[in-house]
Amino acid sequence: IKDRASVYQKIEERIDKMQSKLKCEFLSIYNICKNAGVEPNLANVPLFRAIGLREFFDIDSEHPECVKIEDAIPLIKRNTKRYAKRQETFFKQIEGSIKIDMNESRWYEKLHSIIVHFMESYI
Repeated sequence: IKDRASVYQKIEERIDKMQSKLKCEFLSIYNICKNAGVEPNLANVPLFRAIGLREFFDIDSEHPECVKIEDAIPLIKRNTKRYAKRQETFFKQIEGSIKIDMNESRWYEKLHSIIVHFMESYI
């Protein structure tokens, strides 16, 4: 569990770090499809529906390969934040779900302990 502002800040930072590679990844997949004779679009290539790729089509569905990364980044951030909110809402509805406060200094050890205990119970 983290407060939403903290989650959104981490999303912003992570996307800022990734942005230099996002356009290259998009173009690589786009060109692989073209070279394989597959029309690279949202209908033919489900991978393009992933956050970080579909935004190129949202900006220019006819020529997504020409979209500037600077134009796609705000959409990628917005869509990632929306996805994080949907995840939060989903997990709130699951009875018995284990919540871990990631603001605690030893959250990783707590998570590790829970996983080990779970695995030992079922092995």
